[in-house]
Amino acid sequence: MLERFSAQARDAVTAAHDQARSAGAGSVTSAHLLAAVVADPRSIACVALAAAGTDPAAVARAARHTDDGIDADALAAVGIDLAAVRAQVEHEFGAGALDHPHARARRRLAFAPDAKKTLELALREAVAGHDRRIDPGHLLLATTRLEHRAPAARVLAACAVDVAAVRTQVERQRAEHPAA
Repeated sequence: MLERFSAQARDAVTAAHDQARSAGAGSVTSAHLLAAVVADPRSIACVALAAAGTDPAAVARAARHTDDGIDADALAAVGIDLAAVRAQVEHEFGAGALDHPHARARRRLAFAPDAKKTLELALREAVAGHDRRIDPGHLLLATTRLEHRAPAARVLAACAVDVAAVRTQVERQRAEHPAA
């Protein structure tokens, strides 16, 4: 399926894998894909998100701080702000202090079920739009269609992303820049 991805979309998938590996995650999640998709300020996804009224950098930060296997919502329910804890630990012990010691190992990570679903939905978005290639806009739209428990869906909800506005902006960007 990766042969159907544009160069930008392939780069985003590779960046998501690298990010997951460097964070010591057990797999690549939809949050890793979301962070990678909005990292390039020239991508359709990033431009559309900004045009829809959401700060792409804030989404990327939130997505990068979605910890694999840790339920931030459950911790918040008992008064623990996971992002604040991570920030304090990194302030005291340095950036990356919570990363696994073997995080830099060149191992291949599997895609978590929610990340696989994101890739499948991106393909469906491209087919529905009669597009020949899957681009970062399709990947962003795919994250908006995930089940609410998926990491990327939780990030989008936490950042109060207006899904309808994002869809409109992705379509507008695609119309203005058909080769993108």
